[in-house]
Amino acid sequence: MAVFRFRYERLLRLSLQRERQQAYVVGRKMAEIVAQRREVERLKTEWERGRRQWLAQVRRGASAAELLAGSQWLAKARDRIEASTKRLRELHGELEAERARLVELVKRRRTYEKLKERARQRFDEQERKAEQAMLDEIASISDWRRRMEAEQ
Repeated sequence: MAVFRFRYERLLRLSLQRERQQAYVVGRKMAEIVAQRREVERLKTEWERGRRQWLAQVRRGASAAELLAGSQWLAKARDRIEASTKRLRELHGELEAERARLVELVKRRRTYEKLKERARQRFDEQERKAEQAMLDEIASISDWRRRMEAEQ
């Protein structure tokens, strides 16, 4: 009995390996997004705390220099928030690109798996036909022997 061998088995394995690597890349990108979201939230909290402090300075009648410094700090904090938010949007775009690559790799792997399944079905059919032919031959020989023995 013959052993089934898939002609593109190495390509299937390579495709699966690439798919796993890309899934890892997607996971890392998702982790970056989570970290960036935390950073944006931290910056927003920091800005809000600084704003409350600045408003308290305004109410107590702080000097113009203190108010200016507080205002400048708030503007810089807002810029950091905007930069972090922009980076978060960029990460989302990168994630979508990585996911698209992953989808393509999954499609490629599935194609190889379908080819393997079809090749396996053809192989099994050929094996079944060969086995049936062998059984038919054995039956013919047995029948021929019985007839020969009956004639003698």
